[in-house]
Amino acid sequence: MATVTYTVKRGDLPGAICKKYGISLSQLVKLNHLRKNSRGNYLIYVGQKLTISGKTTTTHNKPGGKKPSS
Repeated sequence: MATVTYTVKRGDLPGAICKKYGISLSQLVKLNHLRKNSRGNYLIYVGQKLTISGKTTTTHNKPGGKKPSS
């Protein structure tokens, strides 16, 4: 798994960030020591740097593409 740093933007929610990177909320909380507010929601702030350990993405060439000349 790759580890990346994500910068929180306006309107971001912890659950949406987790979904985007394919990690659980509990992983995000543990990696970033997030705390809950009085309503039970995890607090993140615009500009906050979050450590994310998620799935790596790779791009592959489409099958049937041109082969290199020899």
